[in-house]
Amino acid sequence: LRIKHGNDWATIGAALGRSASSVKDRCRLMKDTCNTGKWTEEEEKRLAEVVHELTSTEPGDIVTQGVSWAAVAERVGTRSEKQCRSKWLNYLNWKQSGGTEWTK
Repeated sequence: LRIKHGNDWATIGAALGRSASSVKDRCRLMKDTCNTGKWTEEEEKRLAEVVHELTSTEPGDIVTQGVSWAAVAERVGTRSEKQCRSKWLNYLNWKQSGGTEWTK
């Protein structure tokens, strides 16, 4: 639908039974350039670098607030705001501060 209708959110929304703003917001969060599935080591490294650059913190510092996830996603380039925020808060932030992974 996006290829066919471009940014005509009202038409796309009508076809999906959703509001124009809902469709626009969803599209903004999941840009065409976003990957899905497992993160690569390079993506994780880039995410950490960008978060620390934008928050003026050092690797190993715990960062949970004051992050512009839109700016992070734009600089990471391969993931959405939501993906970057989730990856950072649920895994990388903890890992960078010295946490270790569970093993069987």
